[in-house]
This record gives sequence, structure tokens and C-alpha cells, in this order.
Amino acid sequence: MNRSNDSSRTVAELRDELLGFTHPSAVRSADEVQALYALLSAGEEPLAYRAAWTLCHLAPTWDAVLRERYDELVAAALDCPHAGRRRLLLALLYRQPQPEPLRVDFLDFCLDAMTDPAQPHAVRMYCMKLACEMCRTQKDLLHEFRTLVELLEPDLLPPSLRAVRRNVLAALDRNRPLPRR
Repeated sequence: MNRSNDSSRTVAELRDELLGFTHPSAVRSADEVQALYALLSAGEEPLAYRAAWTLCHLAPTWDAVLRERYDELVAAALDCPHAGRRRLLLALLYRQPQPEPLRVDFLDFCLDAMTDPAQPHAVRMYCMKLACEMCRTQKDLLHEFRTLVELLEPDLLPPSLRAVRRNVLAALDRNRPLPRR
């Protein structure tokens, strides 16, 4: 493309790049982030997955553009039929600050998914981290969450979940948030 660096690509141009198995070059504007976000709900699963992947790999400076879309991202994660895209949506949500009041339906989803061995490990990992962040500010939920995490038998968990469990318990002990990146 022969465009200046300040010119935003259209949704169609980003779509063509994503479908061509090429990673879009550096995102240059908030409009391009919004265009990628619009592709998340594309009817074509490979396109929606690649848009989610690209959004997850943007520089942290672009996270603020998606803050106003928190509820939409939660709805998309709850209804997502594709486990890989759900993982990416959860990763996007984890990068966002948890709003007050918390979404009870999303907390229930996270608590159920983090203990469900049928879920992919990465989905369980992000659900555990998200549930930790949601419960950390709610003292009445914090004890129940901690008990649920402690009930996850470390010897029966894969190494990735065992590490997240250990990090979550350490964060709860220190009364600190988990690192975002």
C-alpha cells in the first residue's frame, strides 16, 4: 500500500490483510482498532479469530480504545462457540480494568469454567485470573473464591493451571492484583 502513516485502513482493507494470513502492519489509529473490533463479530470464524488475535497482540497503549466495549466483549466471550476465540476474548478482558459493579453472569461463567476440566487450559487460566480480579474487590466473595481455588487439587492440574493457582493464591495473600502482562 502506498499510504501515509497517518492514514487509517478501512475495515475491508484490514479484512483482506487478515484473510491473506498476513498480520496487519502496525495499527496507526483508534479507528483501525475499532475496525478490527468490528471484525470480531464477522460471520467467518477464521476472520473473527484473526481479528481477536491481532487485538490481543496490539501495544498496551491501544487497550483504552476497547474499555468502552467491555460489556460487548463479555457478551461475545459468553456466547463464543470457538474455544480459541473465547480464549482471546478473555485475554482482552483481562487486560481491561474490572468495572464496578461486577457482572455476576460473567463471574459465574468464570467460576464454572475455571473448575471445568472439559474447558481448554488457557480458558480455565484466564477465567481463574478474571475471577480473582472480580472477587478481590468484593470481600464477601473473596473467601468463597479462595476456598474454590484451594479445592483445585494441584497434583491433578496441568502445569499451566498449577502455576496460575499458585500465583492467584500468592496475590490473595499479598492483597495485590495479579500482573496484567
